[in-house]
Amino acid sequence: MPNTLACGRCRSGKRKCDKNEPSCGRCAQSGFACEYPIQPSLANDQANSTPSKLTACSRCRVHKRKCIPGPEACERCTRIGVVDQCDFPGTSQQAVPVTQPSLYLTPAPRSNEYIIAANDASLMEYGERECELEDLDLLPTIEDWTLAFSHAQTLNIRFSYDGDNFLKSFFQQPPVFRLIVCALAAFYTNQQEHVQLGYYRRGRKAVMKAIHQSPTHQTVQSLLLLSIFAETKGQPDLSHSLFQMAINLVTTLRLDIDPDNSPWLMPLNLTERQKEDRRRAFWGCYVHLAHTECVSNTFKETTLSAANIKAPGTIYDPHMIFQGNTIVKPESELFRLIGIMRRHFESVPTGLNDILENPATVQKSTQLDSILSNIPLIYYFLPDSPHVFTPTDYTRFINQLAQLPLSEVPTCISMNFAARSAISVLHRPQMYLSACPSCHPLLLPPNHQETIKTAITKCHSTALQTINIYSFYRAITVGAYKDQIPEDRKNYYGFTEDIAVYMFFEAVLCLWFLICRMNSGWWDFVGCEKMVLDGVLKENVLAMVDLVRSVAEEAGSAGGGSFDPLVVCLDAMLKEMEGYDGDHCGEKNSNVDGTACVVGTVGNGGRRTCSMDGAS
Repeated sequence: MPNTLACGRCRSGKRKCDKNEPSCGRCAQSGFACEYPIQPSLANDQANSTPSKLTACSRCRVHKRKCIPGPEACERCTRIGVVDQCDFPGTSQQAVPVTQPSLYLTPAPRSNEYIIAANDASLMEYGERECELEDLDLLPTIEDWTLAFSHAQTLNIRFSYDGDNFLKSFFQQPPVFRLIVCALAAFYTNQQEHVQLGYYRRGRKAVMKAIHQSPTHQTVQSLLLLSIFAETKGQPDLSHSLFQMAINLVTTLRLDIDPDNSPWLMPLNLTERQKEDRRRAFWGCYVHLAHTECVSNTFKETTLSAANIKAPGTIYDPHMIFQGNTIVKPESELFRLIGIMRRHFESVPTGLNDILENPATVQKSTQLDSILSNIPLIYYFLPDSPHVFTPTDYTRFINQLAQLPLSEVPTCISMNFAARSAISVLHRPQMYLSACPSCHPLLLPPNHQETIKTAITKCHSTALQTINIYSFYRAITVGAYKDQIPEDRKNYYGFTEDIAVYMFFEAVLCLWFLICRMNSGWWDFVGCEKMVLDGVLKENVLAMVDLVRSVAEEAGSAGGGSFDPLVVCLDAMLKEMEGYDGDHCGEKNSNVDGTACVVGTVGNGGRRTCSMDGAS
């Protein structure tokens, strides 16, 4: 009887079948076995002559795979090594429930489930995808998957993309996304340089192909990760270009509008997990944008906002896929505000009043107060004294961190650095005026006295608190308090060092100015003792500078030297501070006369001078 139905492979691939026997043309060309379904009339005859029974084991039914019987189990269960879990009709095995454990919440031996999910499906069975010859550089390999999986075992749940789904559908991921994740995995697992650059080269080739296709949120994720990799390899210009492409796509795809408020997405029937993956594509870019705007003077400023999207949330499916982070928004806003203030202070002030009574500065002060006031106190390290952290403070801060979800711990530490740095950047230009002979406290009107006094006090306290927070971090990670941190949480106690070095530089810069440049007459007016770099303070500053050096050395070995100027400046400032004993504070500014003074913009990204006459 001639076949009236397409063969099984053509039906599953939704391809036209010529229905030839014994094999259709498509199966014959690809070398696969061709099997036709039983004709309706034959099926009815068999139904009348034999009782109905199950024709597949439970595993094959769950995964919707063809089940071929074998002597002890079906061929598929035998091939993947789970004979004891096969309950094919006629075998003696009993069904074992099939679970999908989380990579991040279960031991490594259960990784067989990921291997099965990633490798089990045939590449011929992916709906409407065209079957075309792919560039060999873009094809996935078992080695690629193994590298991505080994890297995933050392990380917590991913922030910017669904790592669980990425591993389970690794061989169906877009080449650009798959390859750049492998490039970063090679970098973070210390693979040889040619391995890292090999994945990077393949990823860039995939980008050139992807830009001619319809973009998706995965394209945004790919460009972001590619930008991060280029930055780690000392290519800031290329990194900025790739990241600018990602930001443009965020706007084009309207990722800055929450999926729950996006009616154009309704026909897609996105699950909560898919919606969160879309949110994470935005937040990954937004956090990186905040960091970039904070430290870069060349990146194009953007109006991208997080006002219309929800904070990252927690998703279970059924295990934890994403862990929420409620403070990523205020942290990002602090970093962006630091960048805005730095660019604002690059412009040359027209006079003393432009520094002390600038409306734009007042506006930014109000904006900063608004951000800080919306941060819950549990995330903010508030010491009993603004200048010293006591053991009581350490205990309180440890308890605060213990109450936070794991994903929020590094964000909390980073945010505390950013908050102090933002306050310092805002007030530092006014503090610089204390080096001018024309701005001696006895020569200024009361309102200007109070403004400069407040600036000195703010910069003084924030510099010391930044140093003390880093000292606290060292105490709970490698110091006397490390035993108070549970073992399962220790890997989460960290921060982004590449960004923190700028916060550290800000603190040492203020410290240097207060010790070596400020007119000594201001110390009595402020009500503080003259500062000297010695004892515990010197030890903590040197430890912080050592971290900056290590970050600079690591960046230099990767081909970049963006941190080298910071190290040179820090070394010069340390050398000068070590020569002061507190009795000659401010003598170095004797070369500053009453008509010119270097103010505000040094250290804010610019190198400008402001001319002022007398006490104007």
